[in-house]
Amino acid sequence: MRPALLARVALAASTLITVAGPAAANGRFPAAGQLVIDPQDPDRLLLRATYGFVQSSDGGATWSWICEQAIGFSGVEDPAVAYLSEHTVIAGLSSGLSRNVDAGCSWTLLGGALEGEYVIDVSADKNEPSRAIAITVTPIAGGLHSIVATSTDAGATWQQSGAELGTDLRAVTVDAAPSDPHRIYVSGLVEPSFDAVLVRSDDGGATWTRFVHPAITGVPYLSAVDPDDADRIYVRVHGTDNDSVYVSNDGGNTLELLAERPGEMLGFALSPDGSRIAIGGPAFGLQIADSETASFGAVSDVRVRCLTWTATTLYICAGQATDGFTLAASTDDGETIEPLYHLTDLAPLACDGSTPVDQLCPANWPGTADLLGIVTEPPTTSTGGAGGQGAGGAAADGVGEEGGGCCSTAGAASRGRGAALLAFALGATSFAARYRAGRRARRQPRRRS
Repeated sequence: MRPALLARVALAASTLITVAGPAAANGRFPAAGQLVIDPQDPDRLLLRATYGFVQSSDGGATWSWICEQAIGFSGVEDPAVAYLSEHTVIAGLSSGLSRNVDAGCSWTLLGGALEGEYVIDVSADKNEPSRAIAITVTPIAGGLHSIVATSTDAGATWQQSGAELGTDLRAVTVDAAPSDPHRIYVSGLVEPSFDAVLVRSDDGGATWTRFVHPAITGVPYLSAVDPDDADRIYVRVHGTDNDSVYVSNDGGNTLELLAERPGEMLGFALSPDGSRIAIGGPAFGLQIADSETASFGAVSDVRVRCLTWTATTLYICAGQATDGFTLAASTDDGETIEPLYHLTDLAPLACDGSTPVDQLCPANWPGTADLLGIVTEPPTTSTGGAGGQGAGGAAADGVGEEGGGCCSTAGAASRGRGAALLAFALGATSFAARYRAGRRARRQPRRRS
């Protein structure tokens, strides 16, 4: 569901000066990291990418671009995203929570319980999409401010749930059980040992129980909660050379290894009925198993970057240069894969001329288009929407393997937000170094599936 925390904070630390300045350089190759789908309209898709948000309102026939600056971030942030009821999108940022209700044009940074917080993850209730949950990991004097906040009005207002989770908890992900919305799970690391931890609430966040897993050598990410069994959860672990997926059948108290694969396991999806599991990564492709046997079989060698599974479709993010598409769909569990989005399919989102998208995105479109290999028309002096800048053309030479690509131009970031990133990244850089050293010192052999 989310980006590797260590890679994220290391990138943040390395680009702090430019993030806080008026023209930060992104510097990452074009890639997609998370796909969310409108729970009330399956034709509405939103893809978080390294160059902003990409959305479609017609099932993938056409795609529109929203620049990072209009959403409220820039640089190397990879916001966690959720689609709620009433076509609402929320995004967790280092400066709070951004919300949109008008098909991507106007984004509002909310106040209340999440104001000024580093919102590291967000999640929507799968059965009642007006309900949402978020978690913070904000640096404070002496530790971290980790709280869970909930919303019952499609993200318009937020309230803190219960007490803080502890200044020693570096939260990573949060999710609620579809069969019991009072059951909430949090994953993260406990400082200073950096042991993996799962935290559970049975009363909607009023009280919490910790389960520390010192034998798990990596960063744990909640990947799914079984739709019918609130005690059954799946956890991906980002390791050094291999990534793994575990299952717990007792609410996080114990974990059983299901699979370990080389490189990064960037994709995980549980079928809506909970009967099948899909995993994927650039080094091992797409694999699917029955959830009871967990015997994974290779389905495709596509270099998976994210997975999302609906009642009818398995969506697959991949690498444009290596796989020939950025997003594809399969209706037969990956046996056949139909490309939905290529980098050159993109055009700027057209709004009414007065929104943040109109004000901030046109200046950033030429650099983004160049990065993606899109041929654009000469810029106009119109103050209206950017929809007149068409897309098309062949991929540029700079769009290639990871580590390639060039730089897209980013707009101004607030000094307050830059300072918050600075504080977080300085702590996170130290955390990353200490975590890696500690992990090497106490690394234990793991059973391979």
